[in-house]
Amino acid sequence: MSWTRLPPPPGGFHPLQLSAGIDSEPLVLLSRIPPPEFPKNKIGDPLRNARLTFIPSAEAIVIVPPSNDRLVVHRVNIEELLAASTRDFLFAASLPPTNVAPGTLFEYRMDVKTRRGKASFRLETKPDGMEISPEGVIRWTAPASFANKQSVVVRLSDGMGAETSQSFEIEPSVAEQQVQRNRSIVKLESSLQRVIAAGAGRYLIGFLDRKKKIVVVDVVERRVAHELSVEEVPLIVGTADKFVVYLPTQKLLSRYDLKTGEREQTVPFENEAQIATLAAGADSQGPLVAVLLPKDGPGHAASSFAFIDLTTLRLRKMTFAESQRGFPLAATWHASANGRSFVGIESSIVMRLDGDVATTTRIDEMSQIDWEPSADGEILIGPYGSFSRQGDQLGKFELQPNLDRAVSVPAMRGPLTSMHYIRSSNDREFGKLPVEIFTPGISRPILSLHDIDALVADGPHETPPLRQRFFFAPHLSVIVTIPDKFDSMIVHDFDFERELSQRKEAYLFVASPPPSEIALENPSWSHQLDLRSNRGEIKCSLVSGPEGLTVSPTGLLTWPKPIAGEKFQSVVVAIRDTSGKELLYNFRLRVARPPAIAGPLGQVRKWTSSDGLFSVSATFVEVRKGKVVLKLADGKFLEVPLDKLSEADRMFLKKERGQ
Repeated sequence: MSWTRLPPPPGGFHPLQLSAGIDSEPLVLLSRIPPPEFPKNKIGDPLRNARLTFIPSAEAIVIVPPSNDRLVVHRVNIEELLAASTRDFLFAASLPPTNVAPGTLFEYRMDVKTRRGKASFRLETKPDGMEISPEGVIRWTAPASFANKQSVVVRLSDGMGAETSQSFEIEPSVAEQQVQRNRSIVKLESSLQRVIAAGAGRYLIGFLDRKKKIVVVDVVERRVAHELSVEEVPLIVGTADKFVVYLPTQKLLSRYDLKTGEREQTVPFENEAQIATLAAGADSQGPLVAVLLPKDGPGHAASSFAFIDLTTLRLRKMTFAESQRGFPLAATWHASANGRSFVGIESSIVMRLDGDVATTTRIDEMSQIDWEPSADGEILIGPYGSFSRQGDQLGKFELQPNLDRAVSVPAMRGPLTSMHYIRSSNDREFGKLPVEIFTPGISRPILSLHDIDALVADGPHETPPLRQRFFFAPHLSVIVTIPDKFDSMIVHDFDFERELSQRKEAYLFVASPPPSEIALENPSWSHQLDLRSNRGEIKCSLVSGPEGLTVSPTGLLTWPKPIAGEKFQSVVVAIRDTSGKELLYNFRLRVARPPAIAGPLGQVRKWTSSDGLFSVSATFVEVRKGKVVLKLADGKFLEVPLDKLSEADRMFLKKERGQ
């Protein structure tokens, strides 16, 4: 990134230039972004070399104005800029690691941008044993005697005559102290067919097909806690302290207590359709979401939902905030641990439950990829990155090679995500692949665990599926994997705080999940960022945000008078530690109004007072604290005590809300 400091043309400025190198011709002129201005005393300017900062990983250009009282952030999309360039280009857009511990693996995946042809790679200078793959992945096992710098030069070509190179040096580093990790194996009588979590991950419940038996494994006590014989293949779903078993042939729903294993209730399913799949939050009190098979049979697509109350096992009436017509229904749903968000597998649909109201959202970027909701349901996590549940991309993960073999597993509580890498049974070249730990909005892992058992997978349709072979519960200090024969569970110790404290490499990240929505009734709002660094004191400053929002140096966000609105507003916080390491933490925030409701409740109707003297045409929003909230035609909200409405209006509400 550069610009000319010559006097600007009349009425304008010299645009910023994006180049691939110091001496190369500019690829793009950024005519919409004015270059930085300097104070009159340029010589004494302490920020003269920091007025302009280009952060490709954050897709941001940061400018410090002469007043030194703020940061001006301009968003830029690198891929769009390159696509708009009229010049040919070939360059390495990634930065290599600069050190490796003796006796360990050095690995660097090059990110090369080219307009013409396909990039090819050749190592011109390298230490003995270093190799580069056709995809640009450099691997080298540093010898135990590695003590001096090693130079590396990679020659790049696009096959169309263009060539360039990337040079770097590798230094030896001190190997991090490895945590001594204990593991326990819980043996089972036969192979598992399916596994689900319950009790916020403390319990894993599986079905042993050959034994026709349900087993409940307590991963804290590391033993089989309960066993239950069944006559057919059941559907099983778990919640915070219960699990529910559905027997399809008999169409019976039974609820069991997780701690005692005792059956509490059995009722027939009160819908003519058959249940295809069940989902619920493993740290919730329900409801259960059932996908029903159509009357034409299982060969046709699933046709409808049913919501089942956990306490009664009866159907629960839910109102859709938007008509679900036009939304392709998923045959299987992944539920957030708190039971509020559900993501359709290999679909682009996210369903959110708020009380008795369900809201569906389409996010096209999620199509054909398995996404998992975070524990609180606010973040959607996949093998390539994370999105907010409103569809905003929060970050991209920098993964190891073989991206199609990565499985993302959100924590049962908290914002962490574990990334597990898979190999096929005949693919031994990668040895023991690491398990990497990410937080939302951070592209690189904050921890890499090299002593968790790697899994083998030979196809996408294994039973149990890959996602049911990993469970991540850092609040219980465990990671659980199910090995290749499916006849046991391996419980690995994982103390996040302990392992983080032993990391030698510098880190700076936000450990708390980003805020997303503020309830409408909040008179004021605050949120403390959980800031982590091993390089001294951390200080925060607000780069941009809605009017009235502030952040303290310690990361306390405060908004005394939140402004309600339909649109999300961008918030950017600059976070810096005493070593000079800095990151821009960005998220989107809004004051949420209750969603508009479909059906009779969501239609404009005439509402009348109990004495008949007052009436208004409005749309029902919700009942809150004994008052009915109505939305008027001008967008304003009106609160009316429930007992002040006419009897006809009260009966209408009672009927439509299923009371």
